[in-house]
Amino acid sequence: MAPPSNRRTWINAATSAVDSGENLGEVNLAALLAKSGASKGSFYSNFPGGLPDLHEEVIAWWKAKRVPEGLDVAVNAVESPLEKLRILRSLLAGNAVRDEAMRRWAAKSAEVAAAVSDADHTIASYALNALVSLGHEGTEAEDLAEVITAVIQTIRPRAYETLLRNLAPTATAAEPHRLKPSPAEITSGNAPGELLLYALSSNLDQAARTQLRANARQLAAALSGADSPGSADEG
Repeated sequence: MAPPSNRRTWINAATSAVDSGENLGEVNLAALLAKSGASKGSFYSNFPGGLPDLHEEVIAWWKAKRVPEGLDVAVNAVESPLEKLRILRSLLAGNAVRDEAMRRWAAKSAEVAAAVSDADHTIASYALNALVSLGHEGTEAEDLAEVITAVIQTIRPRAYETLLRNLAPTATAAEPHRLKPSPAEITSGNAPGELLLYALSSNLDQAARTQLRANARQLAAALSGADSPGSADEG
């Protein structure tokens, strides 16, 4: 006999699937039954509308993870735009597997796509405000904000500090202890995240920046695929 179950049992089964990188849009009820150990009857007693009802719960759960409670307070608690960017990374890094699963689901679901777009827009707005404070303007600032939003989950701390140095060379000169790598250390043999930084540190023209912006999400997918969940980030 299946063990007693409630609404939370099913939500946990579904969110666990997303956390492990599964596209929930491709996970049927039979697979969720196996994951939860619960009965089909208990599912419909908790979700009369079927899988769409459960999906609503998962989307809400993911949005709360992607833009965590307190993010606004944390980012705006400091004046330095560099510290704002560091706080963004510290709160958002390490979730590439889960979020890439949501992006694959979003490709087939308008509701999920809207949630992903809203979350990305919120994060990009924090990055954009910091970049404007650092002197970047117009489409250049927008391009960089989108790239930061796309790669922030997978980029390593050392590489992220390299990015900050290239975004604000004057401001970061006063804190050399945070900025160990130099541009010469970023070569074609290094990790994918650092290859991206090498491109950003070059003197890109407007057309190149626009193309980089257009490819930001594809770059994020490549980065998340290159690193295993355990090695994608150091914290």
